[in-house]
Amino acid sequence: MAVPNKTSLNLERNGWEIDLSWKSISNSLGTKIERKREDESTYSLIATVSGGDTDFIDLTANINLSNVYRVKSFNADGDSAYSNYVLSDAVKLLSVYTYAVSGSSLDNFIVLEDSWSAAPSASGV
Repeated sequence: MAVPNKTSLNLERNGWEIDLSWKSISNSLGTKIERKREDESTYSLIATVSGGDTDFIDLTANINLSNVYRVKSFNADGDSAYSNYVLSDAVKLLSVYTYAVSGSSLDNFIVLEDSWSAAPSASGV
């Protein structure tokens, strides 16, 4: 058995979650997932998953900081080269709004985007 080949890493942010996925490597026994936050100088191992797994949801990320990820597969002969790295930019919490809904209850809405525009004018309504 040879050392596994390098894989390709993808990232998607889904609200507060950071979803990582990669291509399966046939001779891999598992994948090591590493993260480095913008305020850190080195990567840290955050999880190890079995060889059949091709995705991971990072629920421990501080989304107020940028996070950089990389993965490497492993087997009994050693580790693959690192994947490409992927970056999750920091989410800037702009505001928390409270709106009256149907005059009877209140819901809170959190704006997560980096920018927003004002609602259209209510004139003439």
